[in-house]
Amino acid sequence: MSVIGLAAAALLAAVAVWMKLYDRGDERLKDLIVWSIALTGAGLAAGVVGKVADLRADRARHDVQWRASVRSLLRECPGGSLPRLSQLTDAALGVTPTRYSAGDAPYVARPAADQALAGLLKPEGPPFAFVLVVGREKSGKSRTAAQAARVAWAKTDPPILLPLDGKALADLVALDPPLRLTGPTPVWMDAAAVPDLNALSGPVLEAVAGYGPLVVTMTAATWNEIENGGPIAIGARQALERAASPVFLEFEMTEAEKADARRLYPSEEITASIAETLVGGSTLLKKYWAGPDEQPVGCAIVRAAVDMRRAGLTRPVTRAELQALISLYWSGAQGSARPVDDVFDAGLEWAAKPVASEVALITGVSGGWQVLGYVAAADDGENLIPPRRIPSQLWTEILTRATPEDAAAIGVNAYLRGEAEVAVQALRKAALSGHPDAPFAAVALGIVLSEQGDRQGAKEAYQMAQANGVVPGYQLDLGVTVRTESLEEGQIALFLQPGEPIEITASWSFSGRVVPIFLAALSAAEKHWTVKAFVNRYDGGESLPMGTVEVPVRGPFFSENEVYSATIGTRAPREPGVYQFTVVEFLGGAAMFQETPLHEVVEF
Repeated sequence: MSVIGLAAAALLAAVAVWMKLYDRGDERLKDLIVWSIALTGAGLAAGVVGKVADLRADRARHDVQWRASVRSLLRECPGGSLPRLSQLTDAALGVTPTRYSAGDAPYVARPAADQALAGLLKPEGPPFAFVLVVGREKSGKSRTAAQAARVAWAKTDPPILLPLDGKALADLVALDPPLRLTGPTPVWMDAAAVPDLNALSGPVLEAVAGYGPLVVTMTAATWNEIENGGPIAIGARQALERAASPVFLEFEMTEAEKADARRLYPSEEITASIAETLVGGSTLLKKYWAGPDEQPVGCAIVRAAVDMRRAGLTRPVTRAELQALISLYWSGAQGSARPVDDVFDAGLEWAAKPVASEVALITGVSGGWQVLGYVAAADDGENLIPPRRIPSQLWTEILTRATPEDAAAIGVNAYLRGEAEVAVQALRKAALSGHPDAPFAAVALGIVLSEQGDRQGAKEAYQMAQANGVVPGYQLDLGVTVRTESLEEGQIALFLQPGEPIEITASWSFSGRVVPIFLAALSAAEKHWTVKAFVNRYDGGESLPMGTVEVPVRGPFFSENEVYSATIGTRAPREPGVYQFTVVEFLGGAAMFQETPLHEVVEF
């Protein structure tokens, strides 16, 4: 019972007593009772008013905290509101500013990409499209996406949601109360990395599909990392499976595109990519490569910033971090000595001085310094030179300074770069931190340790994830449950003995399914789907069949959210590892069928 309720009950009891006294007829007693009731009522009213005021104050504080949380997760939130597309510069959408940005910076059309994006960015929904633009560093993907959006959304000029990264977008979706969006609101994420896509689970993407189109740009290198990154990039791969057909932007322009670029930018020497030309890419790389002789401290600063980015640190690098790491790259350092301030400042000035394009190797931003991605890509071998290896000492130094959030991203990047031991250290630091990224880091740690053959360590990592409310494995719409004597019902199958009997139950629905009429007619007599389940190792090995089962259904036409399930008995595979569990539905027999693979990743 509330305080107000107790006060009301006490008042009623007191009134009952006072009424009995009132009946005795003593006038002075009557006056006393009347005044007592009046004062008690006034006190109760004051209590109610105070309680209401407290509730309003709590609500106001919660609203202030909620708005602060939203602002902390967004790149742009002027005046506490989402900016309209017309209010955003191309730089805010990820385009590198050049000497043309302040004035006339005409767009060089890329007809193939422009046409594909025009179809994908139509404001039709919900659900709205997940649009993906992929290309090499400075292929022009950010400007191409921005131009397509400005054309497609010119009439509506919608508000734009610009999350800091993938994790921030997931946090925005999880807000309580949820975001209050008044209409279609596109979501923009430029230069997405593997951890960004790992954070975009199915429920997150389903929620975002109700906001507006999701536009994501990424480098071709990131695309390759996701495609070839093994189980640690499973979440990212599953996110990409929900995207529309990716728009791949070629680095080399066609002859017609080059002719258009020369017409629009007559003072520029157009050779390959318009974006590379406008940022002065070749001039910047020549300056960088000449750095060891011209300005060794400045070159060391750039290399430290480059390698921190390549290691997975997407946030700006602080001056203190650059000063601490410069001795790894500057031959003039004695032991762990650092350059004195004036020498460091001279090197920093050289690194941050723009070339003729008004673009620099590193740029001062809020919170520190940001290196140009094009330069980092060059050190990864993207400009026909051998890639430069990240010094082993850098991994050690960066891990001692990394926040838990940094450590999770560093762990993923270390794994993708073949630095398994560094990945274990970084992921363990993040997993033990209690940070919101800890559960994901624990799952990733389990994957890495399992690949190293440390089954006990992997088991402990998964248990750590489970203790934080996360079940290892990535849950899809398929809904797979594995049962065996060594596991409780509902757990994902981990660390089974080879040959141990197991049962796999898969459930799925026909929600939104449209069965082609001719297939439906052919299957009307049979009235069943054949469900085939199997597992396949991620290392590209032979597919290992686990069994087949047929599930009868009512007929060729299915109602919304009609759910079916099947149980398949088999034995645990002999080789431990990460497997993909797949269900394939065949409609109307093997001769005429509609194939719809659904996947669930489990570890045996």
